[in-house]
Amino acid sequence: ATRSTGHGILLANLNSGISATASILNNLIGFNGLSGIEDLANATTNSVLIQGNEIRRNGALNTSAAGVHFGTAGGTLQANLVTGNRGTGVDFGGTAGAVLVAGNTVSGNGGGGTFSGVRAFGQGNTVSGNVISGNTGDGVLVLAGTNAANVAGSTVISQNAISANALLGIDLLAAGNSETAGTVTINDLNDVDGGKNGTSALGGNGLLNFPVIVQARIQGTNLLVTGYARPGVKLEFFSVGGPSTAPTPDASGFGEGPVYLSTATEGSGTDTNGGSGAYSGLINGLNQGADNTNLFTFSIPLSSFPAGVTLATGNVIVVTATLSTVGTSEFSGKVTVGSGPLPVELSVFTATAKSMDAHLVWRTASEKNNDHFDVERSLNGTDYVKIAQLKGQGSTSSATDYALTDAGIGAKASGPVYYRLKQVDTDGTATYSPVRTVTFGGLTPAISLAPNPATAKTQLDLTQLPTGSYQVSVFDAVGRVVLRTTLEAGLAHALNLNTIASGTYTVLVRGQNNGQTINLTKRLIKE
Repeated sequence: ATRSTGHGILLANLNSGISATASILNNLIGFNGLSGIEDLANATTNSVLIQGNEIRRNGALNTSAAGVHFGTAGGTLQANLVTGNRGTGVDFGGTAGAVLVAGNTVSGNGGGGTFSGVRAFGQGNTVSGNVISGNTGDGVLVLAGTNAANVAGSTVISQNAISANALLGIDLLAAGNSETAGTVTINDLNDVDGGKNGTSALGGNGLLNFPVIVQARIQGTNLLVTGYARPGVKLEFFSVGGPSTAPTPDASGFGEGPVYLSTATEGSGTDTNGGSGAYSGLINGLNQGADNTNLFTFSIPLSSFPAGVTLATGNVIVVTATLSTVGTSEFSGKVTVGSGPLPVELSVFTATAKSMDAHLVWRTASEKNNDHFDVERSLNGTDYVKIAQLKGQGSTSSATDYALTDAGIGAKASGPVYYRLKQVDTDGTATYSPVRTVTFGGLTPAISLAPNPATAKTQLDLTQLPTGSYQVSVFDAVGRVVLRTTLEAGLAHALNLNTIASGTYTVLVRGQNNGQTINLTKRLIKE
């Protein structure tokens, strides 16, 4: 029966410009006709602390009433049980200020329809260390739009146990998307999905591309994982379970994250893959979209997982990405953990110009179930076509060399030519190599940086320079050298920017060709 026809606790409306504080501690707030806690305050400063409460089965007279509904200035929800409410568990959909949701259990909400555990909006929000499970909609729903133009939704979602929700674990909405559809935002290149469209109607968290796990293996006492991610993102890996363990993987093929495993940063010192590459089509049987971005490889000690957390061959893992200025992505597609070394370890891959031919050479350190390589070429860096197929070695622990000549391509190309390898296992699983570029004679020597502005890493493209070695120096605004290295022409090289501060720099590339000195500069902005 309804204990109260209104809200359990109502924070009444205040005039703009007034500062207001409230603390709601250690109560049972339940069985009310409307929301458990309704914050109508629109004060400029509205410091609301909600801690240690049980907020249960509210909304008896309203199918969409929330367990907790924050006002415009935000607040803190910490160490509460929010369960069985008819609408959203925790709703800050109309909030402009920051909200912290930490250490709560938000479960079994939404009995009045399809409602998320947490419904997020605004800037500077954090949803961390919560159990979010069994809600009738998404685990965490990040709404499109924010309170200022050209700023993404800014909701960081970190180290939660998200499982068994009826829709997605994390759902980023584009403008006009339904809150009850649970549609995965497939990865795209250059935010053509409306993630950053120059208006106030932005996609939630900029519709940040989720990482893609290509392969995951338990090798000795480590988890070896490879894939693609946007530059400089913080990656959080989660175990989803497996065929004989609960909870089972999400039926959509895209993840929820019941068990947090570890955090790693793309481009950091523990990332042993400094390359970049493009992907598209099915990866591990799922269409995860398309992008041309950075590659990562991490070897994560199993002993570094939280106490009591284990991972075994046959379990399923997923990953999210977070940028501090944008927020957190949706969960990636799932991948099943294998064992032993990666099926194919590519140790060398080069592409060089010889007259009007492109000469490709690659070497594998070892191979397991390697059926073949497809060699793919692009004239614009985006659209690739297959030009050849070379048979693999099946399984071998010895190094194997491969070579291919793309005859006469220099006469057909007006700019750089891009090459990649598609390695295909005997079961049809495919993995893409980093991209290599070839530039033929007749082009004016030039360099480029992408991305620019950059965060943790940028690619310095030397493909249009004559063959040889070049000294690369990065100078700060007062002329001090902050980074120096020697790089070869004909490749796009990753520059790690983690050791330099934010600011504007000058990149100088200097070398010799036929007795003449080549000096080229480019401005670089580190965010």
